[in-house]
This record gives sequence, C-alpha cells and structure tokens, in this order.
Amino acid sequence: MARLMDVSFVLNEIEKRHSAKQDLWHFARPAQVGLAGHSFGAHTTMGMAGQRYPGFEGISEQRLTSFIAFSPTVPMVGSAQRAFERLSRPLLSITGTRDSDVVGVGATPEKRKAVFAALPSGDKAHLVLMDADHMTFAGQVGSAAEIVPRESITRELQAEHHAHVAIITTDWWRATLQDDSQARSRLEAPKTLGVGDLWQVKK
Repeated sequence: MARLMDVSFVLNEIEKRHSAKQDLWHFARPAQVGLAGHSFGAHTTMGMAGQRYPGFEGISEQRLTSFIAFSPTVPMVGSAQRAFERLSRPLLSITGTRDSDVVGVGATPEKRKAVFAALPSGDKAHLVLMDADHMTFAGQVGSAAEIVPRESITRELQAEHHAHVAIITTDWWRATLQDDSQARSRLEAPKTLGVGDLWQVKK
C-alpha cells in the first residue's frame, strides 16, 4: 500500500511542479505518463494499473496512461483473471525463459509468462527473451547482476537482451504515450528479436 501511495504522491508532485513551472518541470507532460517496474516494482506497476488483491479491491490511478512490467508474476492465491480484469490500459509484460524465483516466493518462468494469458484484451503485449533471467531486466551489468546464480549463456546474451529491450520499450512508450503510428507499426512484428524469443499482442 505504501508503494502504491508513493506513486500517487509522485504524480501529485509532478503536477504541482509543472503548474508552477519549477526549474525544468515545465517540460514534463503530466497527461503522458507511463510507469515501469522490475520484480517488486512490477507488483507496484500492476497495482497502479488496477490489480485486485485478496481483501483489497486495489486502486486505479487514472493519471497513468501506459505500463511496462518487468518480471511480473501471477498472484500467489486466487484467480489471476479476476485480479487483472480491470487492467484496461496499455500494458507490456517482459520476462525470460530463465526468469525464476529469487526471494523464495515460488515464482517460475511459467508463472511469469502466465501473466499475459490472464490479462484482458486491449493494447497488451508480451515479450519473452530466450535465456534471459531475473537479473537481465534489473538494469545492472557486471558484478552487480551476479547477486543470484546465472548461466553462462545468459551472461553472453545480456548485452543483446538489453538492446532488444531498449528498442521495444522505446517503441512501446512512443506508441502508447505519443500515439506514434510508426512505433505502433514496428510493434506489430519487432525485427530485433533473437532465435527463440517470443512476442505476443492482444488487441
């Protein structure tokens, strides 16, 4: 709950600083805001998009236009379809075939891939990178990405994976926040994917 409220606080501050033309905040676009998060940040992202929880109906922050969830997972209990049925805005989920549990909550690559299957239709997309693991999507490189055991193939592909993610997520933001038709067209069938990578869309 605190993490969800923190996001709303940040949005309030963006609006206030934009309205006051404080420093460079007048360049911000409060009506074109996306939210992305990795791992627990993916939980926060899904929560701000409208996910329900046991005993809590959740929130739906309408000032957010689009979402990217890196390494999300289906709820530990209850129906994933019911938990996600209010996620009506654009959402891209990203995971890898080796994106497994890192904190002992039972997450598996299959549970992470199952998020997309449980999402309602309407501007949803799903990227699964072959041999990418949980730390592939954390943004670190070198020793900072070695906090969990990793396979050599994942290390070898990390730079390539990062490049794929950068291209696809940039097009996602351009398409969903700026109504960029060229970016939208590229997302129909991304050309940067590697062998074994999976791209799916729900319109």
